[in-house]
Amino acid sequence: MNRILASAPGKAVLLGEYAVLDGAPALSLAVNRRARVELAPADDGGGFIEAPQLGIEPVRFALSEDGGIEWDSPDWPAFRRTGAVIEHLVAHARRRFGPLAPFQARIDTAELFAGSVKLGLGSSAAVTVALDAAITAHASGRRAQESPAAVLERLLPVYRGSQGGQGSGIDLASSLFGGLIAYRLAGDRPIVQSLEMPTGLELLFVWTGTAASTPDLVATWRRWSRDHVEEAGRITAEMRHICHEGMEAVEAGDTAELVRLLGAYGRILGTMGDCAGIEVVTRAHRHAMALAEKVGACCKPCGAGGGDLGVVAATDAGCFAGLSESLATAGLETMALKVDRRGIELTTA
Repeated sequence: MNRILASAPGKAVLLGEYAVLDGAPALSLAVNRRARVELAPADDGGGFIEAPQLGIEPVRFALSEDGGIEWDSPDWPAFRRTGAVIEHLVAHARRRFGPLAPFQARIDTAELFAGSVKLGLGSSAAVTVALDAAITAHASGRRAQESPAAVLERLLPVYRGSQGGQGSGIDLASSLFGGLIAYRLAGDRPIVQSLEMPTGLELLFVWTGTAASTPDLVATWRRWSRDHVEEAGRITAEMRHICHEGMEAVEAGDTAELVRLLGAYGRILGTMGDCAGIEVVTRAHRHAMALAEKVGACCKPCGAGGGDLGVVAATDAGCFAGLSESLATAGLETMALKVDRRGIELTTA
């Protein structure tokens, strides 16, 4: 088989962070920054994985007789999560299609990083989705055909395992489906609905300059919630209420109401973090929120917070020019991300 090229978009969660873990509906946007995987047969019979953004040398491996991967690299700790995902994907492909021919793969996440720092656009999920598509195509000769929903259900357990069991899977869904989606969990089952972007919704993304660990933040919130059941319950109930109102606003095409609700959700995230003793809404986020409010826009953390991105929402993009200047003066970089309506893409070359 020729080279296989797979790519998947990153994501930006607009509404429903944390509450999505308890079954609330959330909104997520696939953005025009993609993870890319290039896979080809290994010429010398020995495989290797390249991942430049991890800052390590190529990780070499061999496929054992039982179909497992035998790694040979002194840099294994830096590659542990990605390596565990690859092991699972290879094992799954072997069960479905038989032994795999050795391969080499290059993982490129440059669009989802600022230098060596993650931007908070779901790079791990996008890589998982792209790797799965490439390895499945390599093993099956491109015979395999699965719906995005089927792939999501299959990948969700292993992805959660790689994230310490904390993830909702919303980032996987965005990478698979593309566009704007509504996402919720019915028990452990993910339910995805593709949506049209609300008319007149203008978005501007703000990079705080600091990366954050979603699994760590979620784990801390979970621990605090178990010890403060009533207070956590009140916060979660308010978050769920805003989420449901947000979905109603999208369905009704009420963009102004959606913008208002995004701002309200940002404030409840701040309350949640203050109560739990975690900096969900950072100083940079709060500064961006105050500047956005001055020009009639709303701003909130985008994702689990603690750094990463903020999203500014408005019904008039005209306010963004002056706001971008104010944010730049405050040392905050703006990013004009666009919706990527394509989910996972696979080609050969």
